[in-house]
Amino acid sequence: MRLKIGSYITFGKRFCGVEHTFTDGQEILRSLVLAKKKGELLLENTLEVTSIEALKEQLAAKQHLFLIINTEQVLCKELDGIYESSKAVGMAFPNVVLDDFFYELLVTDNHTYVAICRKDVIENIIKTYHENQFRIIGFSLGNVVASQLVGFVKNRLLKTSNGVISFNHQKITGIHLSEQASKEKYTINGLQISSNEVLPLSGILAYFTKRKTAISNFSEYINALYIDFKSRRIFEVGLRVGLGLIFTSLLVSFLFFSYYASKIAVLESELALNKTQRKALLSLTESVQKKEGLITRFSATSSKASWYLDQLGASVPTSVSLSELRFQPLVKKIGSTTTENTEVVVEHNAIYLKGTTTDNNNFSSWIESLEQQNWIDKITIQHYGSKKKMTSAFELLIRMKP
Repeated sequence: MRLKIGSYITFGKRFCGVEHTFTDGQEILRSLVLAKKKGELLLENTLEVTSIEALKEQLAAKQHLFLIINTEQVLCKELDGIYESSKAVGMAFPNVVLDDFFYELLVTDNHTYVAICRKDVIENIIKTYHENQFRIIGFSLGNVVASQLVGFVKNRLLKTSNGVISFNHQKITGIHLSEQASKEKYTINGLQISSNEVLPLSGILAYFTKRKTAISNFSEYINALYIDFKSRRIFEVGLRVGLGLIFTSLLVSFLFFSYYASKIAVLESELALNKTQRKALLSLTESVQKKEGLITRFSATSSKASWYLDQLGASVPTSVSLSELRFQPLVKKIGSTTTENTEVVVEHNAIYLKGTTTDNNNFSSWIESLEQQNWIDKITIQHYGSKKKMTSAFELLIRMKP
């Protein structure tokens, strides 16, 4: 029996069917587990236990399964002829209230087989399985699920735990209950099973093939069970895959880290040998670049500086004597200490003037005329005071417009 990839993702490696029945007043659970091996479903094990708790100890945790409820509370009847579902149930069991019962019908060429059970009985059984960490993904009543074997069996008669199924030309022609215990051996699609595993195998086929062979009023209930199972399965598989990816990425990261850490250690040891020389070379290169930049800037502004100085020199009155003039004066001078180089910083777009004046009024007029020049942005008098009786010393900082 071949296993499709989609089935493997949804259901995993194992498929399970369980018949929940009674024998001589004793609850009996018969299970069949098929396992995926090399792309096929092969028989893994069969079990017969007397309680759901005992079954939990034998099967894998959170095992999904198809449940066949075949207890004495499941009532079955055969009708001659073909009938619509609600009419068939009413004819077979005229006194039942349909809203209180789950029913399942198998319609053949000449007969209608009806199986019913109270809803509360079914729901309580499924609840008990869920409480024991089983995942019910579907269920069937009585021997109706044996219709899933059509197309897989070559036998004319097939016995179950409490019935006999008749086949003719790949069709079911009869379902008859039998109280005689039987353990016939069958080979169905390459699987060696006994009559007690016929219904569990039919249940596995029901959700493996997704083939609808019967009519019921609990399809929505089964759909809800299946959706709940699938959402839990996706979460669990996704969680495992996610954790696996995280672990793999961490492992790969660790291997890369270890590899490159050893490489870095070698490089660091090599760099340590010439660290002093490299530092000195970088410091020297930086100093040269700064000085070259300063020279470049000074060269670029030399023509503009000449124009500024010409304009300024032409404006100096006779009463003013300049003793010092600096274009773009230095803020920090070039030099060095024992620990670091001193950076060269100039005050751009500025002219520093220092001198004396013998006429205060004339000096003020000169300042005012300079402030009217369109190339001057601001004049700051940094110092002004008497030097001698008729002479005043001054220091100016003229800022040009950029």
